[in-house]
Amino acid sequence: MPDRLRDGAVTSTRPTAPARLPLAVLVLGATIFCLGTSEFMLAGLLPDLARDLEVGIPAAGGLISGFAVGMVVGAPAMALWTLRLPRRTALLASALVFAVAHLAAVVVDDYATLLATRVVAAVACATFWAVAAVTAVAISPPGATARAMAVVVGGLTVANVVGVPLGTLVGSQGGWRAAFLAVGVLTLVATVATALLVPETREAGDASYGTVLRRELRTFRRAPLWVALGTTALFQAAVFCTFSYLAPVVTDVGGLAEGWVPVVLLAFGVGSVAGSRSAAATRTATCCSTCRSPSSPSPWPSSWSRRPPACRGRSWSPPPCSASRRSPSPPRSTRACWASPVTPRPWPRP
Repeated sequence: MPDRLRDGAVTSTRPTAPARLPLAVLVLGATIFCLGTSEFMLAGLLPDLARDLEVGIPAAGGLISGFAVGMVVGAPAMALWTLRLPRRTALLASALVFAVAHLAAVVVDDYATLLATRVVAAVACATFWAVAAVTAVAISPPGATARAMAVVVGGLTVANVVGVPLGTLVGSQGGWRAAFLAVGVLTLVATVATALLVPETREAGDASYGTVLRRELRTFRRAPLWVALGTTALFQAAVFCTFSYLAPVVTDVGGLAEGWVPVVLLAFGVGSVAGSRSAAATRTATCCSTCRSPSSPSPWPSSWSRRPPACRGRSWSPPPCSASRRSPSPPRSTRACWASPVTPRPWPRP
């Protein structure tokens, strides 16, 4: 791509190779895969659990509810408690507790103890999630933080598509304890990899714990945040009311053999990924149609429509829609100014 003249200086618009993600980010994503597999695989193991523990299907479903309660309570509590702890220590401790909880579940033979291990595992899972997200961003090079978060969250996506069906398959062949054992062992391996490859990222600060805590809690004063949280909670409740009892629905209501449960779970995971991709594509198409429509109001702030002082005597246009998908922040005023009489794209093509 040719160089362009900008503000009297020649500036290259040749695309640069994206920065490589550290191996530690992949380790975090792999650990999230283990956590996500355990979180959702019980949906395929409920009939086996109910028979082995001599409880009904609704009571066995309480194991899923117990994990959810542990996540709801543990996520905010542990996020606040670990504010001043070394992140690497928090990651190792939470992953180790999660693995031990699953290995302990292999040897228990009563419902109450198994429920306790699920709650403990959920709190550890919530802790790891909270710390892994900020760690992935902190260890990633500039311009690669979004990809780092995609890798971490992608661990959960892969768990839905691959981990949950495989966990159900292992459970159907060797019993639910075999599935718990596999998750526990894999999490131990991920813990060792975390200890070897994930660096400490927390910077030393002079602020007291109370100051940091007040700064974090101040975020919850925003009404849009509560709207987003409430909408997400209602959506997840609707999904898991069906997903949690998918195995008995397939076998008892649908009349299919238990061997079809992993296949149905795989279809659910693939459908989840396809729906997410479809939603992202719809959002992109809506953005671009809004930008192109002459009757629609501009999606950009009105201040962007004014010619910046640095652009006097030069061709200029507001940022195009294609840029909005990459950056929500406006470019510097000089980025939209070119010496060419034909206004090109104000920054390199994605």
